[in-house]
Amino acid sequence: MEEALKLRESIHDTWGVAGSHMNLAAVKASMATQLEAGADLISAAEGHLRDAVAGFRKVGDTKLGFSESLESAADLAMARGAHAEAVELLACAQKRRDLFGTPRYPLLQRIVDAHLTELRATLGESAFEEAVSRATDGESNLRRIDGTHTS
Repeated sequence: MEEALKLRESIHDTWGVAGSHMNLAAVKASMATQLEAGADLISAAEGHLRDAVAGFRKVGDTKLGFSESLESAADLAMARGAHAEAVELLACAQKRRDLFGTPRYPLLQRIVDAHLTELRATLGESAFEEAVSRATDGESNLRRIDGTHTS
């Protein structure tokens, strides 16, 4: 993936670079969760996610790119132990996907379903549903990620 990122950068493929950053963010967040390796992987994932969201914003991919970025942000929240935030981010991603007609690939859907099952068990039904109810279209979450958030 790192090589794909470098190649895409060398040919100035802004959308591809954003996608590579998003994939690297998801993988590093997943590794942080599985290995309990913590801060270094989470920090690297946050940097990749910030670059992904900025890249997708630059090319105007507010549909699929933003939806997948919200899902990667949920992976990061899970790695940090922020379970309610992860649920909210996944619900935001689902709202965007429903709005724009961008369904998940079957493998990604199975992963998201597994995450949601784990999060529901961890949080309990009431806290899970409360987190889902806070979901928006995710724009404010994305602005915080890429630094374009204004208070």
